[in-house]
Amino acid sequence: MRRKILFKFFACFMALIFALSCVFYTIYEPAKIKEVKADALDDQLAKQKETSETNQKALDDASAEVAKLKNQAADTQAYVDQLNSMINGIQTKINELNSKIDAVNQKITEKQNELAAAQEDAEKQYDAMKLRIKFMYEHNQESYLALILQSQSIGEMMNKVEYVSKISDYDRQMLIRYNDTVNLIAAVKQELQDDHDSLVADRTELDTQKQVNDYLVSQKNQELGILDTQVATAEKLETQLKENQIKLDAEIEATANQIAAREAEFKRILAEQAAAAAAANSGSAVSAGNTGSGYFMWPTISTRLTADFNEYDPSVRVGIHHGIDIGAVTPGVVGDPVYAAADGVVVVAGYNWSGGNWVWILHDNGLVTLYMHNTSLLVSQGQYVKKGQLISYMGSTGESTGAHLHFGIRQGISGSYIDPKPYLPKVWHW
Repeated sequence: MRRKILFKFFACFMALIFALSCVFYTIYEPAKIKEVKADALDDQLAKQKETSETNQKALDDASAEVAKLKNQAADTQAYVDQLNSMINGIQTKINELNSKIDAVNQKITEKQNELAAAQEDAEKQYDAMKLRIKFMYEHNQESYLALILQSQSIGEMMNKVEYVSKISDYDRQMLIRYNDTVNLIAAVKQELQDDHDSLVADRTELDTQKQVNDYLVSQKNQELGILDTQVATAEKLETQLKENQIKLDAEIEATANQIAAREAEFKRILAEQAAAAAAANSGSAVSAGNTGSGYFMWPTISTRLTADFNEYDPSVRVGIHHGIDIGAVTPGVVGDPVYAAADGVVVVAGYNWSGGNWVWILHDNGLVTLYMHNTSLLVSQGQYVKKGQLISYMGSTGESTGAHLHFGIRQGISGSYIDPKPYLPKVWHW
């Protein structure tokens, strides 16, 4: 009978051990199996975002360069159009001047012909006049004597004398008219020549202006060609950067989705741990002091306590322990994710000689949660975080003896520390 009782006791003991093993496996092992490299995806996302920011800056610079080059091309084209308009106006004036010069040349030719004809007539008259004058000079007395002797009366003689006088007056008037005609034609010809020279000078000036403008147009067209090439190159770069940005955005979205899925998986594991702990709460494997309200979310994957609140061990620390220590899923291995226990504002995010890389979050209820000894931080001072948001990775910085999270609660930023366990879900174990 005694052997049967011992056998039953042994069987119950083994069943209890098996049950506890199942509970422990439920609490600890899934987290270990589901564990991923905590910072791998986040580092990847950070690098992708950094690359995206760099690419976006390059894209913005390329777009600005395209716009700048297009504006330069537009300004240059407007200047070329203005020069071409001026050239057309100058060419119109040159054509008008050429027409005027042709007309003046024609008039000059006409006046030259008139002058030549007048000179020819004058020369003939002059020759005739010279003959008469010579004849009269040589036969002056004889002529007058012959007129007197041959005249039948005094009246006839006077008429002949008057005739000779009129011939002399006619020659004198013809000489004066000849001189006047020659002077007039010469003056008109000179006036026309002056007009011609003035028109030619104007045309020369316009030709010079046209040559200058033609040169400027040529230079600006070369600049336009260079600008067109630069615009094409910049647009090609801009297109490539846009394609890169689309690809990077897709990669970031994919990584963010992976992180979201990972966070959901972590939360699911925590929920499973909480449920398993609650189911096993009546067993001896869970501390009888687990009376937490669950106001705050459990801050990490591991639920293994390594040090309690107000614990004092002179071999480990100098004073009273003002929080709870949660060991890493894999003892000694840093990198477990650390989550914000509730919504709040980050009031401290930095390094402390004792707390190492730590974060303080002020919550709506006036309490402040502290997360110490992190290997790296993902939040900054002044940032608002949501409950369950990834804020850091578990580490062993500052005054630490191994990979763990020191989690504490203060009554206000400058208030006293209080035991965190009553505010946490009942999931912890030793």
